[in-house]
Amino acid sequence: MMNIAVGIVGFFAVITVIWTMTSWFGLIRWMRLASAVLCAATGIGLFATISSLFVIVVLVLAGVITLSQAAWGLAVGLILFDVTYVVTLNRK
Repeated sequence: MMNIAVGIVGFFAVITVIWTMTSWFGLIRWMRLASAVLCAATGIGLFATISSLFVIVVLVLAGVITLSQAAWGLAVGLILFDVTYVVTLNRK
């Protein structure tokens, strides 16, 4: 279960980098990029990203979730990832 959670966080780190690179709306986007870099630097990297992508693809192909449900899950996960980063940043 922990591996799945770590994989999802790694996946959102990659999504955050992509979103940051394609959006230019100020400092918040650069904070997201910094959070993604921190995530990768702490060991949540390629394996976690591949594992989370695999889980999502399997769930969609098995018909457990639809593509729209996967997209909503990604959006909610990205928000949770940002909130977690801000809370962690404020504790230091």
